[in-house]
Amino acid sequence: MYIQGSEIDKKFKSSLEHRTLVINSAIQEHFGDTPVRVLATQDDHAYAIDSNGSMMKITYAVKGESVNDIKSEATTDIPVIRDEDMPCFIAGQLRALVEAAVDGEEMSRTQVRDVAQMIDSDEDYWISDVLSKVEEAAEDGGWYTMYEANQEKIRTAMYGGIREIESPFPSTKFSKIAASKLSEFEDELREAINIIAKLSDGIVDECSNMVFDSDQDEFFSAICESLKVEAQVISTSLARAEKLMRTEDVRRIAEAHDGLAERAKIMAVVTAYVKGRSQHNDNEEQKNG
Repeated sequence: MYIQGSEIDKKFKSSLEHRTLVINSAIQEHFGDTPVRVLATQDDHAYAIDSNGSMMKITYAVKGESVNDIKSEATTDIPVIRDEDMPCFIAGQLRALVEAAVDGEEMSRTQVRDVAQMIDSDEDYWISDVLSKVEEAAEDGGWYTMYEANQEKIRTAMYGGIREIESPFPSTKFSKIAASKLSEFEDELREAINIIAKLSDGIVDECSNMVFDSDQDEFFSAICESLKVEAQVISTSLARAEKLMRTEDVRRIAEAHDGLAERAKIMAVVTAYVKGRSQHNDNEEQKNG
């Protein structure tokens, strides 16, 4: 079988494929050295994504084989989910699938497959999983065992500085707010969660910079490491919980917030106490040097 290329060309020039090719070529020429990927082509507009992941709508006028009046602007017609927002997006998709299954609604294989392909086994998509990690870290908190056994000694040693150490931490008891009104404080709760997360990051930084004599102060070194590990869990978990939180989660997050705010205050006091020990060691080394 033989088909003349010239005959195919005649049909191609009046085809949708040719029209699309002409439009796409004009779009690429319009953007020059900036690479864009055309996702969908219509009669008078197209959607494209640039190398930065920005979605754009491009309008134009087609006359014969020429494309004129090309203009482009950022658009939200096609939502773009950034990497940092993926866990929250996937969590929402999972909840939608679960709710549909509970309600007896039919789900296509494509819906389930799309969500399944995005799931990362190392990520947490449920508030309960996030808060469980904080609880587990608290159970392993060797620093708190030391604090309970030496509470009076530690707070006496830090007397005069405790108020300053604890003052940055949120003091509102959200769990004490009536259930009927708690949703009104959702924004304040989110802000408070972020404050605790940032202050916990500060504890991690403080502990990371401490140096102890491995022979004489192995105990304090272990306490410092215990503080750092738990503070890291609190910081990352609260940041994730704030993103995953929905209105129906506010009560549970409020209770977690109140407990963590108090615990983080104590962590900050113990961190300052242990830091004092570290500074003492540094001074002694300088004298001996």
